[in-house]
Order: sequence, then C-alpha cells, then structure tokens
Amino acid sequence: MENDEIMRYQNINCEPISAPQRFDVEADGLAEALKNALQKTEKNLPKFVHLYPSACSEKSWYRAVPNATTELGSDWTAAFWTGMLWLSYEMSRNELFRAVAEAQFDDYAQRYDAFQLMNHHDMGFLFIPSIVAQYKLTGSRKARKLALKAADVLAGRFSERAGIIQVRDRDIQGAFIIDCSMNVPLLFWAAQQTGRHDYYVKGLRHMVRVAECMLRVDGSSYQCFQIDPKKTNVYIIPLLKTIVLYPGIKNLHIYIAIIVQTIIGHCQRIVVTDILQSNKYRIGRNAVNYYFIGQKGFHRLIFFFQQIGIGFSIIARR
Repeated sequence: MENDEIMRYQNINCEPISAPQRFDVEADGLAEALKNALQKTEKNLPKFVHLYPSACSEKSWYRAVPNATTELGSDWTAAFWTGMLWLSYEMSRNELFRAVAEAQFDDYAQRYDAFQLMNHHDMGFLFIPSIVAQYKLTGSRKARKLALKAADVLAGRFSERAGIIQVRDRDIQGAFIIDCSMNVPLLFWAAQQTGRHDYYVKGLRHMVRVAECMLRVDGSSYQCFQIDPKKTNVYIIPLLKTIVLYPGIKNLHIYIAIIVQTIIGHCQRIVVTDILQSNKYRIGRNAVNYYFIGQKGFHRLIFFFQQIGIGFSIIARR
C-alpha cells in the first residue's frame, strides 16, 4: 500500500472534548476500585479454577463453562479470566492468584493437544492474557513453548494472496474482521522471541490491510471485510448478513481505538514499517477522536469494555 493511500486520514477534524469532567478520577478512588476488583476476583476463585466465565451472562450471571466450548459463544474468551488472575497477581502479589492461573495452564495445553476449537483466528485472545502472561511473569519455559505453538496456528491462517488472517474455517474465503487486530500481537511477540521474520511479516501485512480497508474517513471502522481471494479486489460484507455476534446491536465498529493502542502503539517494541510508523499517531488520533472524544461516540465503547474487562491490559503492558 502506498503512503498516500493511508495519508487520506490526515484531513479529519478533531472534535473538542465533550464534558471533560467525565475523566476526572481521584487517586483514592482508583485505589479503592482496585481493592474492590481484587476482592471480587478472589471471591470468584473457587468457582473458576478449571472452569471459566461464559462469554455472555444470563440474567447478569456468568455460567461456569469449560476452557474449550461453544456454550454461550465462549470458544474465544477463556483467557479473559486467566488474564485477570495474572493481573491480580501482578498487582497484589497474592500467591493464590498465581497458583490458580498456573493450574489453568493444563487446560490450554490440553486444548492445543486435542486441537479443540482451535480452527479460528482468536489465538491471541486465548493465549496472550494467559500463556504469554505466564511466561512474562514467571519465566516458565513450557508457557513460552505453548504460546509459540499457538502463534504457529495463527500464522497458518494467513492468506498470502489476500494478505489477511482468515477468521474461521467455516467462513467464506478472504473474510477478516477488525477483532483479529487483537490477535496480531501474538505474531509480533513470537517474532521477537524467535527471530522468525515470517511471523512479523504476516502480522504486519494483516494490519496494513486493516488500515487500508477498514478505517473510514471519519476515524471509525468497519467490522467485517472480504478480500476476493482470486482477484484481491476489496468489498464490504455487511456485518449482520454474515456474523450475528450480539443480536439487537446493529453497529459493532467499536474496536479501532484499542487496535491503535495495543497493536501499533504497544507492539512490544516491534518496529513497524515506514508506512505505519509515519502514520500511526495520525490514525490513532482520528480513531480516539471518534470513539472517545466526541460525546456521541463515547457510548460506543461501553459494550466493548463490558465484554473484554481488564484481561487485555496484558497485551500492552510490556
């Protein structure tokens, strides 16, 4: 992609911050919130040792489900809980959090060995907050080995002709969604760990496609796109005609501010190419302006944070 193809985003006008007092938080309030979060996480430990909170709640209660299950759409979310345990351990040094998180390693290893619900792109969601975090915090060699195996699975989903990471085996060829941008850091981490250039190239090529195809002129993003695998022509797939993730929600383009921060801004010290390097702050500014600053856009993030929680802080932390 040429520089001028991505430079078109520079002409977006940033809105002034609406009601800036919304972002004023006292330090004591943050400390109290952290304390409450740690207490609630510890309270839930007995229920979620080798079971995991379901992706969706039922009457505001999360069902305990296995690591690998399609129940309530939970085939990609197990590591959110494991990631919360590692964050809790890091912030509190409470060995109980570490013990449960380490015990869950076997669940991920068994899932990989049986290749159960591994035929999709969410290897980053599954293995970054859990297994990569374990390696980073404890130096576990078995965790590093398993995380690299998961990176191989993700890299294997890359389409050379289309330049994207395919979503699922059951989806039409050439389909990719904005969500996968949260999986790409697994490839960058693997490249850093092994020195293998192909991990890096595949992750970068996918992110270039994201910037090329999914970002709208106003800084928002499409959720789903398809590249014609034969002609490599780009065309939009209307979301609700292909993947109905959450009935009743018509627009799910809520991820791009998170993408810029975690993928481009904090890709674990991986240096991106000149195209993205020279434009990352401009793209990030436009996306943040759309999703955070404008009063109309602020509510769009609520759904995302309700679903993701705090687990993905692990991606950008190091």
